[in-house]
Amino acid sequence: RCQRCQHVNTAPPVADSLQLGCSGCHVLLSYPRGAESVKCSVCSAVTEVPRYSHLVCGSCNITLMYQVNATSVKCAVCHFVTPVSTSTQAGQNQQDNKPSQTVVVENPP
Repeated sequence: RCQRCQHVNTAPPVADSLQLGCSGCHVLLSYPRGAESVKCSVCSAVTEVPRYSHLVCGSCNITLMYQVNATSVKCAVCHFVTPVSTSTQAGQNQQDNKPSQTVVVENPP
């Protein structure tokens, strides 16, 4: 964003970037992989990036993706509910101890 005229310039494409909607103004934000939160250059809202993990279904052995805080995951294929193990949660808690990172993204409205 230009400090003088406040015009928002298009950000150059980033090779390993992801996207999510701003929690404030719902503009689509691009951010680098690994960011924990993104600050919108349009409305200045800080949006938390959801974190996901994987586990194997306890019934049909398909790999399932789930949000980190989940305690169980229901398989979309066989409808079996697989609990998230305490060892998986412990590994996620170790990741929680790393320093947080906020990314400011310059996207056009």
